[in-house]
Amino acid sequence: MKILVIDDEPLIHISIEKLIQACSKEDEVLHAYNGHEMLKMLEEHEIAMAYVDIKMPGPSGLEAIKLGKEISPDTRYYIMTGFNEFEYAKQAVKLKVEDYLMKPLDKKTIQETITAVRLQQYLAGERRKNLFRTWLESALNGRNIGLGEYKGYFCGLLMITVDGENLVSDPIPALFQGYEDHVVSVFSDNSLKLLCFSEKGEGIQEIYRTLSARTFAEGMTCFGTSVTRDMENLREDLGNLEELSCLRVIKGTGRFYYLSPLLDEEEEKVRPQMLKVAGGMEERRLQQLFQFIFLDREKDGGKGMDRAVKKKYCQFFQSGLKNSGFRKHGSKRTEKLPGAEIQKPFKQSF
Repeated sequence: MKILVIDDEPLIHISIEKLIQACSKEDEVLHAYNGHEMLKMLEEHEIAMAYVDIKMPGPSGLEAIKLGKEISPDTRYYIMTGFNEFEYAKQAVKLKVEDYLMKPLDKKTIQETITAVRLQQYLAGERRKNLFRTWLESALNGRNIGLGEYKGYFCGLLMITVDGENLVSDPIPALFQGYEDHVVSVFSDNSLKLLCFSEKGEGIQEIYRTLSARTFAEGMTCFGTSVTRDMENLREDLGNLEELSCLRVIKGTGRFYYLSPLLDEEEEKVRPQMLKVAGGMEERRLQQLFQFIFLDREKDGGKGMDRAVKKKYCQFFQSGLKNSGFRKHGSKRTEKLPGAEIQKPFKQSF
């Protein structure tokens, strides 16, 4: 985790950094020498905890914490001072800082504060993940819930599909190693839906960049929406992901796709590729398939296909991945669409 030290005396920085490294070598120590620098660091980094000197040039430590809580409300703040005055302590309590520490800090104090923050982070992280997972499950079931204290977080949706007989999904959690505190997943309709969330949009963009640079196994495909704070837009993007993921049949599997370019696909460009994949599909059904992909995009007064019908056509289209090409389904005796279940269930969500 990232720990910020704020003090106008360089020797204090050296002393506290050595104590932190003696307690935990995995933590990153950042430095600020006044209140303005502190606020800038809070904007640029996800700071887990901060040791703040109470008297500094410019904004005092208490003033800086008050402003800092608006920028980074999840950061845990510890006041440091050489002044043993009740008024300072009273103000610190009103700001809900974690503790009021007397200088000089020792190893025991540093160890206790780091341990306390780790525990608080874990409990808060589990509560946050449960809420975002509930939001995702509710959205998949057509319900709408609020995010409470996490309203305003940046969010993005990912969808992973696995097509083929021999693929296994065990490597999927490894794709998100290091991001576990910012991702929840739900298995639904033979694909894994993932909700990424962060106080800062850059955190999710980093996940996207990592995934888009990867080489996926043939048959495994990942789709990503835009990053947004608007949860209504995200709910709409969830429907778009489910509907447009079938385009991987003609665009190819084994890679990462952003949703926005798929929304801009034009029927006349896709039609030749679809005809090649569809082979001898009956023209009437092919036209319905074009309607499935393109008609609703215009939001033509609700004349688009019913979502349940779309799902059947989506499965029908996806079956082209399992077969070398679509078989003919022109017989009048064929009443049901052959929607092959081509995706193997994921063994675990996270």
